[in-house]
Amino acid sequence: MYFTTPRVVEIRNCKLAVLQYVGILFGFVGLALLVWMQRLYQVSTGVAFAIDLKGYGAALNDFGLMDASDAVVTVMSEGDIFIQTNYYSVMNQTRTIGPGNNPVLETCHSDEMCPSGQQTRQGVKNGTCDRTSGFCFIHAWFPLENQTWSDKKLPSIQDWLISFRIKMFAPSFGLDQVQVIGLTVAQLLSGAGLTMSQVAKNGTFLAVSLNWECDVDYVTLADCSPQIVVQQGNDGSGYSFRSVHYATAAGVPVTDLTFATSRSVTRTFGVRIMTAARGVLFRFSWTALMLSVGSSLGILSATRIAADILISLMSKQVRLAKFERSLDGKYRPLSS
Repeated sequence: MYFTTPRVVEIRNCKLAVLQYVGILFGFVGLALLVWMQRLYQVSTGVAFAIDLKGYGAALNDFGLMDASDAVVTVMSEGDIFIQTNYYSVMNQTRTIGPGNNPVLETCHSDEMCPSGQQTRQGVKNGTCDRTSGFCFIHAWFPLENQTWSDKKLPSIQDWLISFRIKMFAPSFGLDQVQVIGLTVAQLLSGAGLTMSQVAKNGTFLAVSLNWECDVDYVTLADCSPQIVVQQGNDGSGYSFRSVHYATAAGVPVTDLTFATSRSVTRTFGVRIMTAARGVLFRFSWTALMLSVGSSLGILSATRIAADILISLMSKQVRLAKFERSLDGKYRPLSS
């Protein structure tokens, strides 16, 4: 049984020497690029955010002035805001039976097509077909909404200002500051490839991403600005919500449906903006650099050993003899 270990030899071969030094050069350059591009000489930390959105503006319409207090909802959730662009109202609806108007769920030409108790989006069928209108009779609140559509678009909303107040925390880097960014509704829509005329009637949903990636070795934290990405958050179907007010027969407002005999419904359309933020800070670290250099030298050493083994396996000149180093410092072939 024998123990075998690699022996260092000098080989007078120009091709092998060039191959060796080219490999070392490429190894150093590659590792240097890896350290630089992957920021292995720096430490990083994430940033925590608290975002507050507010809207500012005013617009004139057919019945007078509307400002942000009338058309902006800011309490939906953190980093979330809604700006009204259009609405319609259906006043004094009462519970009764009448023909529906949904062309998909309520059309008929016989009573068999209106099974009693079957639900639709607006009410419940009572088992009878109104052959005059071609729709099933339903129990519902009448008049139905889309029978009284009268939209009221609000002009100049695209010029309103949306203020992003962003509180940023990164204790390990000593970061505790506030940034304020102001963008108009038109700028946000443009970022998503939209215009006000496209969304004024049915509204839309915008997802705004604020991304910070700051190298504090080159810029101060105060000068670090985010990359802003705006995308349409749905398939273009719009965005709206309803608000309902109930009243008794005497017109007294109530909240209990037991006593309500009428109601008024307002459907509000607009631009809903939801904001998400992420951030990473980088700075130079001697510890990170030394760890990267040490690991890189280790990789180079392993590469050198692998190259020597590869050369010894592939080169005929190396395979001709095995060498040993004698006491006079010269290499001689090993005796068998």
